[in-house]
This record gives sequence, structure tokens and C-alpha cells, in this order.
Amino acid sequence: MADAVNETAWIVGFLIAGAVVVVVVLLLGTIIYLGRRIERQAREIVAALEQTRENTGPLWEVQATNLVARELLADARRARSALGG
Repeated sequence: MADAVNETAWIVGFLIAGAVVVVVVLLLGTIIYLGRRIERQAREIVAALEQTRENTGPLWEVQATNLVARELLADARRARSALGG
């Protein structure tokens, strides 16, 4: 009788250990999958940010363009007044 109880305890122990291993493997697989997904999304974000930087580069020149436009306007006004207009 003691041998049967001891054998049952071993079987239960192995089943519990097997269940724990299965849970750990599933969790590890999930972590690896999510890590790869995050990496892919991070690469897409970096690519989008680089494209945004390229697309918004000319905006930094707006101030210089406005300065030139003001100078042109001032010169045009001076030319008009010099011509008597």
C-alpha cells in the first residue's frame, strides 16, 4: 500500500512539474513573440520618423524665406517711391 501511495505521489509530482514546464515554455514563447513584434514596430517607427524629418526639413527654411520676402517687399516699395509711385 505504501508503495502505491509513493508511486502515486511521484506521478502527481511529475504531472505538476510537466505542467509547470509547459506554462514556462508558453510564457517564454509569448515573451519572444512580443519582443519580435515590438522590434518590428520600433523599426517601422524609426523609418517613419526619418521620413518625417526629410519631409519637414524645408520648414526650417521658412524663416529665411520670409526674411528674403520682406527684403524684396521693402526694395519694391523703395523702387516704387523712387519712381514717383
